[in-house]
Amino acid sequence: MIDPAVLEADTTVLKWFNVTLPIILLLVFGLIKFYLRLRRYT
Repeated sequence: MIDPAVLEADTTVLKWFNVTLPIILLLVFGLIKFYLRLRRYT
């Protein structure tokens, strides 16, 4: 499926992707939820 040579060349990119993507998703969903709560209770 995945070429081992390409995988070894891109390990740093994959590591950064795996670290930053969940954090960004959490921030985005948190901000959306915060905004919706702010609009609902004002």
